[in-house]
Amino acid sequence: MATVLKVLGQATIGATQNNNDLLTLYGGASFVVPTGKAVLVKSVRLVNKDAATKRTATLNYVPAGNNGNARALAPTNIPLVPGGAVVFNDEFVLVATDALRLSFGETGTNIIDVVVTGIERDQS
Repeated sequence: MATVLKVLGQATIGATQNNNDLLTLYGGASFVVPTGKAVLVKSVRLVNKDAATKRTATLNYVPAGNNGNARALAPTNIPLVPGGAVVFNDEFVLVATDALRLSFGETGTNIIDVVVTGIERDQS
């Protein structure tokens, strides 16, 4: 069983207000953990690159990809001050077909950088 340290996702997002997929490593139409894999998310880093606009963010776990109901992983509407950053360091596990999404309380341009890091392991 292979265990691999990975950048699970990285993107500049913010124009879309709801349900921005964060597991960009897995690409395709689903952005979910692939079958046969499990992921330990170690950190999610958000940086507001806008110098003037405050944003708020909600980090959600979606079990079973698009078929599950979103569950908040942190308090909703966490403030991202202009030029500021928020780092979620609480570890959590995602298994096959789970998704990780970010929603914003305000619309805006592509001004939020996101990096998701963790460990991927084969699951049997």
